Amino acid sequence: PELLPLPPSPAADFDPAWSPDGRRIAFTSLRGGQPDIYVYNLENGILLRLTDTRYVEKQPAWSPTGTQIAFVREAPYGQIWLMSDTGQYPQRFTMSGEFNNLWPAWSLDGSVIFYSQMKPSSNVPWLMSLRYEDRNTPNEVRIPPKNEPDVGPVSKVSLSPDGMWLAFESWPDGTNHDIYLMTINGGNRIRLTTDKDFDFGAAWRPPLRQPSP
Repeated sequence: PELLPLPPSPAADFDPAWSPDGRRIAFTSLRGGQPDIYVYNLENGILLRLTDTRYVEKQPAWSPTGTQIAFVREAPYGQIWLMSDTGQYPQRFTMSGEFNNLWPAWSLDGSVIFYSQMKPSSNVPWLMSLRYEDRNTPNEVRIPPKNEPDVGPVSKVSLSPDGMWLAFESWPDGTNHDIYLMTINGGNRIRLTTDKDFDFGAAWRPPLRQPSP
């Protein structure tokens, strides 16, 4: 492990997210006094603050092209917002009313954003999705649909490299957190971990590169 040469700050840095080209890292930091989103460029060492409002802004997620970042803004409920990779043109993505939307994740083609949703009085999230073209509309879709078997809590989804599976954190028994898999439509749920400790932060291994001939 190697520490990034960021400007010194006693404040916390969290929610790291690599850009698709691996040259930048977006993250949430308290170094400005409240949670805001920053991007650090590994090539030139520049740290750029992307958000600077009176709201809490956190959980950045890069679009597949690396030109946009989805994030959560709490105003007062957590909703998914979009902005450019330099913090310009912020626009609201979800309009879910009195629900908290958290942990956005883009589909591989950028046409859909997945996110967890829950009531402010609850800590049991379910999974939602909204097409990019339907942004700022109420056309979000629950995964799986309400008439399908429930998969339990769904938190912090991570999309597989082929775009067909979601890894996520869940706790169907109400206590212990484990890692599960399911298809992007909410089917074929598979439990991956069974130990007594909390498991979280699932991430997929990138496809192995074939050696050059």
